[in-house]
Amino acid sequence: IEMMPVGYGKKYVGRSNEELRETLEAVCGKAECMTNREELSRMGSGPAVYYQFSDLKVPVGFISAIHGKLCDTCNRVRLTAEGYLKLCLCYDEGEDLRRVLREGEKENLRTIMEQTICVNAPLALAGTRNTRELGGYPAACGRKTRRHAFLRSDGLSGLTDKDVQMLLDYGVCCVVDLRSESETAAAPSRLADVPGVDYYSIPMLDETASQGFTGGMPERMGDVYVKLLSGRGDAFARIIRIFAQHSGGTVLFNCTAGKDRTGVTAMLLLLLAGVPCEIVVADYSVSEANMQEIFKQQKAWLEKTFGVTPPDAVFSSAPEELETALAYLAEHYGTAESYLLQAGAAAQDIAAVRSMLLGEACA
Repeated sequence: IEMMPVGYGKKYVGRSNEELRETLEAVCGKAECMTNREELSRMGSGPAVYYQFSDLKVPVGFISAIHGKLCDTCNRVRLTAEGYLKLCLCYDEGEDLRRVLREGEKENLRTIMEQTICVNAPLALAGTRNTRELGGYPAACGRKTRRHAFLRSDGLSGLTDKDVQMLLDYGVCCVVDLRSESETAAAPSRLADVPGVDYYSIPMLDETASQGFTGGMPERMGDVYVKLLSGRGDAFARIIRIFAQHSGGTVLFNCTAGKDRTGVTAMLLLLLAGVPCEIVVADYSVSEANMQEIFKQQKAWLEKTFGVTPPDAVFSSAPEELETALAYLAEHYGTAESYLLQAGAAAQDIAAVRSMLLGEACA
């Protein structure tokens, strides 16, 4: 958790670390400043002072001043100086903690903090950078999405033998590969011929990796996502059918970066489960940070080999890109379920996938 005395774009009124620490101590117990270098190294290299409060399991970081845009990755929970607990400062939504903090309602504060979910980190695989759970997010009926139901991922051609065994032990029984035929031919999935894993290739075009980063590349990935939704409903319906047939294990779906085609698929799944839109966007947005080194290499290769400088959007997962897809879905279909039904997905398959995400159907 990071406290923001000065916030996004200088919007928030500055408060001293001492004042904020004393306020939180009244609710969360005695604070001790963290000085152990090994412990601090796990917190990253940001401009924060970290405290461990006696009644909290996680440290709290106080950032003294932030200017301009804070982040694109939404990978920390932040408590603003106005008293809102947020997954991302780019959004107005957030849990209002002002009354809880003023009245010292310790149990309510703890509950709210536990319910505010950070985006899932990638699995510790040597051969991928963006293989992540869709479980653990707040969803419909006060539930959380189930773990070991779905994994989203970047390309699987670099998996080591140890990685393959780890995914099998994780429960992976089905892989849906969204890459184009040229991508799968150039970098075959390591899980394509593994016994016990059903492998499906459902090619989709992202106008970037799917065409070898040649030709006209999009200025905005949000437009590509709208094209996928409007033009490939049949593919999404088939994906839902395949997912529903593998409810007994973990289903992994991937493209090359795990950002665009995978991102739209993950969006539909999370919306089916009733996950709030701001968390859906946050889950999408971390891909850029997870793939940062790979994207740098790809960009340098394109510039050296073809003399091409791709648009920034190609290697970005800015929140507004997926928001474009969300807005299109809401305007034209209302809900993800309505979209999938109109695309040809069977109602029982949609119900089965929702049960995979949530367990038994909500009352």
